[in-house]
Order: sequence, then structure tokens, then C-alpha cells
Amino acid sequence: MTDFLKKIIISDRNSVQNVWFCDRQQEWRWCLIWEDGSKHGTHMHSGSSSIEADVYRDLEKTIMWIEMKWPSEEYFEGA
Repeated sequence: MTDFLKKIIISDRNSVQNVWFCDRQQEWRWCLIWEDGSKHGTHMHSGSSSIEADVYRDLEKTIMWIEMKWPSEEYFEGA
């Protein structure tokens, strides 16, 4: 197994997380961009909600899901 296929921990060292309010759509949005350590291993996940607390919850759930599923086949099918 190569280094980039080992278990991943999402942190400030390998990810950028943003949450913002979109005035045009009147909803909250979030984006997570993270690196798996390989040459071409950039991944992005995003979502939105009309409730601010929900986007933070969804972002946190997504990070936990990535950490549980990486690098399984289920991650690549569900990403």
C-alpha cells in the first residue's frame, strides 16, 4: 500500500474549510478541500443549507465520513 492510501486525518495541515452566506441564493454554503498526500490527490466536498448551524454540522459529518471511509471503495463511490 502506498503512503497516500493510508488512513487520513483531516486537519489544518492538509485541508482548507470555508463557510459563507450566499446572498443571491439566500443560503449558507460550505466547501472542504483536502489533500491525500499523493501527487494528484486533491479532493473537494461541498454542501449548502438555509440554516447556518446545519452547514457546520454537515461539514463536521463529512470530515468524520472521510476519515472513516478513506481509502475504501465506498469513499470513491460516494464522494
